[in-house]
Amino acid sequence: RRFKRRRWPSRNKSRRACRGGPTIAGWAWSSRLIGRILLEMLRGLMGLIIGSVAGGLGRYAVTAGFARTSLRGFWATWTVNLAGCFLMGLFHAWAEVRFRISVEQRLLLMSGFCGAFTTFSAFALDTAGLIRSGHGIGAAAYVASSVVLGLGMFYAGAWVGR
Repeated sequence: RRFKRRRWPSRNKSRRACRGGPTIAGWAWSSRLIGRILLEMLRGLMGLIIGSVAGGLGRYAVTAGFARTSLRGFWATWTVNLAGCFLMGLFHAWAEVRFRISVEQRLLLMSGFCGAFTTFSAFALDTAGLIRSGHGIGAAAYVASSVVLGLGMFYAGAWVGR
């Protein structure tokens, strides 16, 4: 049993509702239970924060690496989004099939890291920039390749994770 069950004196059962307050199935609400719930929420939040920081730093590193090369513009976003799709598929397979990771670990890896690492807003900004500069066919190819290859990378990651 996770929590101790309160024992009530058998001689005067009418005091049961007054002494312990409201109960659910014999378990009394206590500050210990509330503290445990808050601790679980805090663990999930910390996992989300740590994953977001790591994902943001990873995205910055990839973008800074592309800034030093001749491949500038949408290539960094394209690479990061495809790598993020692969990682999301890998983490999904780990969560569901292989390792059965906890909710806190899912928040860290999937919502935190992959959410901060990839970005749809940069994808939209880069696509609009290509259209604005007169590269409509390039913008269409960018969108199509991002969606098709993104799904392919997700399934590749899920396959590797199994």
